Amino acid sequence: MTTGTEHLRQRVDMSRWQPCLGERGNSCFDIVLHSFERDFPVLLWICLGGALGTGARYLIGMWALTRFGPGFPVGTLIVNVVGSFLIAVIMVIALSTEAVSPTLRAVLTTGVMGGFTTYSSFNYETLRLLQQGTMGLAATNVLVTLLGCAASGFIGMMVAGRFVG
Repeated sequence: MTTGTEHLRQRVDMSRWQPCLGERGNSCFDIVLHSFERDFPVLLWICLGGALGTGARYLIGMWALTRFGPGFPVGTLIVNVVGSFLIAVIMVIALSTEAVSPTLRAVLTTGVMGGFTTYSSFNYETLRLLQQGTMGLAATNVLVTLLGCAASGFIGMMVAGRFVG
């Protein structure tokens, strides 16, 4: 019986993978495959974090829509500004202390914050405002998002910096 790795190796045309300059003459395929096998549990945690961030973004978006109406993308603005603050806090603490492991940092930033914040929604909603002829709202969205996210990220760095000294 073959393992998953052996089965995959049998299905891949190994002649297409040039040898890497790594130890023991490993092919690039072997190095990537080993990395995937080693990091798969981290990948699963990042995916779970992404699901949590996406769920939170959805709930905030629905709340903002019912609270403020569809005229301006308040939900996207909220998640991007709050996400900018949170990722700054996470990164300052993670890089300044040993309180956050590299794995947890990846889960919180790439996973949770990656699922929570959304440039693509910001871009689409701004383009829709332009299509609808509401140039002022589109410009307001760009200005408030950029300034709000930059200010929020800066404040997050300052807040986290006070905790880590």
